[in-house]
Amino acid sequence: YKCWVLFWLQSNWNNRDGRGLRVDSSKLNSPILSTNSSSMKNCYSKEKKSIETVDSSSAPGEQELSPSFLYRLVVGCFYQPLDSIEEYYGEKVAFYFAWLQHCSFHLLYLSFVGAIVFICQLSSGNWDHPLRPFFSIFVMIWSFVVMVTWRRRSNFLAYQWGTLDYQEEEIARPEFKGTEYRVCPITNTYVMYYPPWKRWLKMCVSIPLTVGFTIVTLLGILILYGNRDVMLAQYFATGHSYHISVSMDVIGQTAPILAVELNKEHLRDPDFWIIIIGFPTALGLILPLLNFCLRKVSLWLNELENHRTEAEYRTHFIIKVFAFRFVCYFAALYYYSFIGVGTTDPQATEHGIVRVASTLFTYITIAHWWNICINVFFPLLLYRWRIYRDRLRLKKELRKLEKAELELTPSLENCLSAEKRLEKKKQLLNKRLLLEHAQANIWEEIVLPEHDSFTEYLFAVTQFAYVTCFSVILPITPLIVLFNHLLNMRLDAFKLCRGRRRPLALKTGGIGVWNHVLHVVTVIAILTNCSLMALTSSQFSWLANEIGTLGVFALAIGWEHFMLLVKYIMQLTVSRMPQTVQDEIRRKKYDQERKRYMQLRLKKRNSSYGTTEKKKSSITSSKKSPSAVKKDEQVMDCCEITKSTRSVACPPIEEASSNMSGSSIIEGYDERT
Repeated sequence: YKCWVLFWLQSNWNNRDGRGLRVDSSKLNSPILSTNSSSMKNCYSKEKKSIETVDSSSAPGEQELSPSFLYRLVVGCFYQPLDSIEEYYGEKVAFYFAWLQHCSFHLLYLSFVGAIVFICQLSSGNWDHPLRPFFSIFVMIWSFVVMVTWRRRSNFLAYQWGTLDYQEEEIARPEFKGTEYRVCPITNTYVMYYPPWKRWLKMCVSIPLTVGFTIVTLLGILILYGNRDVMLAQYFATGHSYHISVSMDVIGQTAPILAVELNKEHLRDPDFWIIIIGFPTALGLILPLLNFCLRKVSLWLNELENHRTEAEYRTHFIIKVFAFRFVCYFAALYYYSFIGVGTTDPQATEHGIVRVASTLFTYITIAHWWNICINVFFPLLLYRWRIYRDRLRLKKELRKLEKAELELTPSLENCLSAEKRLEKKKQLLNKRLLLEHAQANIWEEIVLPEHDSFTEYLFAVTQFAYVTCFSVILPITPLIVLFNHLLNMRLDAFKLCRGRRRPLALKTGGIGVWNHVLHVVTVIAILTNCSLMALTSSQFSWLANEIGTLGVFALAIGWEHFMLLVKYIMQLTVSRMPQTVQDEIRRKKYDQERKRYMQLRLKKRNSSYGTTEKKKSSITSSKKSPSAVKKDEQVMDCCEITKSTRSVACPPIEEASSNMSGSSIIEGYDERT
């Protein structure tokens, strides 16, 4: 906790640069751990080679000097003790924090470029700046680079942690209920069987329910934003008076959006921004409740579908929840980007950009921070209240026990019979023992809620989608998301260390199905960026006047296919593993083949030597008398016994410690024999 959450402390930076921040790294060379932690040392040395730059040649006095507080705060916030997280919490938790760290590094240069584009927009006073198409290309290529480099980073960590090419064993869930037992053709044992047609029949119920719940939520969001535009138009039309109304006819209407001009007078009016930002803020505060309701419904539907393995159960659950959340958090953004404006007029484009940017800014700031409070701080406050209540109850029981013990005076004991007096003392003694056990800290730790990495991965994917899809609308989105990543990196660590029960260490070779979800998001980002530029950019409006609307549509389709081709080429050409991992795998393979070859050579030489000795002994025995042959056999038996006893006491020859080649080893073997 101290090294992970409180990373800026000076004690975390003594004798190291603060990047690896491995817990108890100074104890790795101790003689106690030298026998059973060789793999730990190897992992630490690899991480130290890859991401640490400690100058081993510097003097000891120079290594003890820690950098300034600002340096520790700014540089240290990007690094985590990933090896220690993996050793204590398992690979599943460690890969989530590794993704946050990896994405934060890449958000640095994207935030710098986005800040430059945003400054150009502010200085020119034009939201539809000519740099937007080029920035959209940069964002799409950035998403490709992030996914390709994450594949290399994930494989490096998986090899370092010993989970490369790890495949989870597919076993039946404890909650899986079969209708009958059948013989498995592979294992030839009885296994539970559930007919697939029954599951499909239940999915015919669960899918419409999920889709219906999502459509109802989508209509509610569109009605909310449509009435927001009507309210804003009436506010400036009726002399700054609020009129709140609810109607379904406002969906798709562009007149209320274009009724308010985006001049300096309106933009400087605080009420304008209160109406524009107030509705998305209210929706962002309500969305966690909707997510909680759908999560419960999705869990119930997943149990109803009765999936056999944990992987199937998790995949179907992710599809249900992620589809709903994508609609909740992206419906308004796509509505104002493509449908709400409905025309390529420059004024309509400005209106769409302002509404999308304000909604996006609200989602990645107020709504996200509110979600952090709900997931991190509210459960902790509830836990503290429950502990306070239990301690008060325990004190009351202790007072009652002490009072009962005081009431059991000698005068009262004389009034009771021996059996009743003994029974009363046993009851008080048992109650005393139970109350002493109740004061143990283990009962307070059990009250802590369970850790669920699903919400954390969902946050990471949603933030990545915001950056890749709508950074072209609000160029400072990468900068805000970078701050959110660094904040979540430490708050999730605090939640895991102090606010949740320790999860089971689950073994995995990566982030699993979320990797496929991220690739889907990159494809959606390509379609979104190309469509936004074709419909909302002034450069494409000029091209529409030159080559026509059909030509612009064909150009957007060609651009989108070209970006998909670039993504495909990068995935094929860039290696899946770093060069260090490839060299290590080749070295291990070479050592195994060399060892196997040497064993075969020694075995062959040993067998050939045995055949020649048998031939010589047969020739000499034919020339000797029977008594001499019997005497030689007794001598040979004694030699075999002494040879076997010496072979036990003699230590084996290690190949790695010897500097001899294969031929010299064989020659040495011949001389000894």
